[in-house]
Amino acid sequence: MKIKFLFLLLMAVSTSSVAENCWVHNCDKFIEVKVLRSSADFAERKGESLKLKLIDGATVSLNDSEDEDIKYYLIAYFPEVNYAAIETVEYSGEIRSVYLYPLKDAKAFYSNKRHIGGFPVLSPDRKRIAVFGFDIHARFSFNGLSIYNIESAPSMEFGFVSDVWGVSDVAWVNNNELSILKTTYNEEMDKYPSESATLKFKDGNIVFGAAEKSD
Repeated sequence: MKIKFLFLLLMAVSTSSVAENCWVHNCDKFIEVKVLRSSADFAERKGESLKLKLIDGATVSLNDSEDEDIKYYLIAYFPEVNYAAIETVEYSGEIRSVYLYPLKDAKAFYSNKRHIGGFPVLSPDRKRIAVFGFDIHARFSFNGLSIYNIESAPSMEFGFVSDVWGVSDVAWVNNNELSILKTTYNEEMDKYPSESATLKFKDGNIVFGAAEKSD
C-alpha cells in the first residue's frame, strides 16, 4: 500500500508543473530544490534562511526556527504575475499551510499574503490559479481543489474539500478547462482507483466532465 501511494505522489511531481501534496513523504525539500534551480535570480536558500528578491529590488528573508518549530519552503514561483507560493510547516509537520505572496515590495509581501491551502498551477492567460491538495489517506492537510482569480487581489471563484476522493495531475487544457485525476482509496482491496475528469467554466458555473476510470 505505502509503495503504491508513494508512486502516485511522485508521479505527480514529475508530470505536473507544480508538485502535488506529498507532504507525508517529506517532498517539501525536493520541490523547493526544483523551484530554486529555475529561479536563481529570484530566490536562494542559505541554511535555514529562504531569501527572495522582490520587484523593487529589496530582499526579504523567511527564517526557519527550531524554537518556534516552523519551516518555510518555496514551492512555486510565477514571475509572469509576480507571485510566489510558500509552504509553512509547523509542529514537526502536523500543521502545513500554503500562502500566495505578492512580490511587489516588502509591505505587500508581508501584509497581502493569501492562504490558499494547496499547490497552485497558473492558467495559460495568467488570470487564474488552480490550487489542489491530495491527502485522502492521512487527511492531515488540504484535500480538494480551488480556483482563484488573480487579476487583482486573489479571490476564490470555486472550491471544495472532499473526504472521499483526492485530486492530482492538475493541468490547464485551456483558459476555461482543467484536466484532473480523481483518486479514492479502497481500504478493503488496498487500491487507489482513479478516474480522469475535466472541470469547465460554463455560464458562470463549474461543470465536471465525463470521467475515464482506471486502476
